[in-house]
Amino acid sequence: VLPTGAGKSLLYQLPSTFLNGITLVVSPTLALMDDQVREARDRGLSAFTFQGSEDPERSNSQSNDLGTDEAPETIHSLAIRIQSDRVHLIFVAPESLKKLVSGLPLLKAAVRQIVVDEAHLIHTWGSTFRPAYRQLNSLRSEFPLAPILAVTATATSKVETTIREVLGLGKDLAMYRMPVHRSSLHLTTERIEGNSLPPRRKWKALFENRFEILLRFLADNKGRSGIVYCQTRSETKELAEKLPKKRPDLDRKSVV
Repeated sequence: VLPTGAGKSLLYQLPSTFLNGITLVVSPTLALMDDQVREARDRGLSAFTFQGSEDPERSNSQSNDLGTDEAPETIHSLAIRIQSDRVHLIFVAPESLKKLVSGLPLLKAAVRQIVVDEAHLIHTWGSTFRPAYRQLNSLRSEFPLAPILAVTATATSKVETTIREVLGLGKDLAMYRMPVHRSSLHLTTERIEGNSLPPRRKWKALFENRFEILLRFLADNKGRSGIVYCQTRSETKELAEKLPKKRPDLDRKSVV
C-alpha cells in the first residue's frame, strides 16, 4: 500500500527486466493500461495490452494511442510475439482475463509474476458493477507457481481482507505499507450551512454555500490552476456554466 507517486509500478517493472518470462498485469481501465504501456516502453520494456476483441473493426476503433499505428493485441498476435520476441509485460482488464488465459495456453508456462493494479477495486467494484474482480481467485489456480503482487494507494483493513481472500494470499503474504501523509499536501475543511433545511431547499442551499466558498478560494489563489470535483454530472455542468459569470477572467475555455 503506497501513496500515489511512490513508485508502485517500479515494483513489477524492475523484476520484469530480469525474469525470464512475462509479467501479467490486471488493470482496471483502457486509459490506465495505455499510460502504463507507454511508461513501460519509455523504459525500454516490451509491453502490450489485450482488450479481449478479435474483431479488427472494433480493435481499430479502439486504437491504444501509444504513438504508433498498431491496434490492440489479439490472441493470435500475442502468441506470435511470445514465440518470436521477448515480452516483458501484458496488461489486461479483469473481464478479458479468462479469454486471454483460455485462448493462449502457452501463457501458463510463460508467466513469472502476476500483478493486480489498483487492487482496492476488488472490494469496491467487485461486489457491484464489475463482478469479474471477484473472479480473480482463478489466478492462483491458473498460475500456481507465479507470485502475486497486489498494489494500491488506498486500503482499509476491510479492503485488505477482501484482497487477501479473493487472491488467495495466505500465510506467506508479505505486507508493505507507507504512510499516506504527504508533506506537499495541505488539507482543510469548511463547514457548509443548509443541512437543516427541507429537502427541496437543502440541495440548492448547499450548492450556493459551496459556490461562495469556491469563489473565495479562487480569489485567494488567483492565477493558479486546479481541479474542482463535483458530486454529480449535472452539478459539474451547472458549476461550469455559473463560474465564468461570477469570474469573467475564467472563460469557458479555461473551465473544462
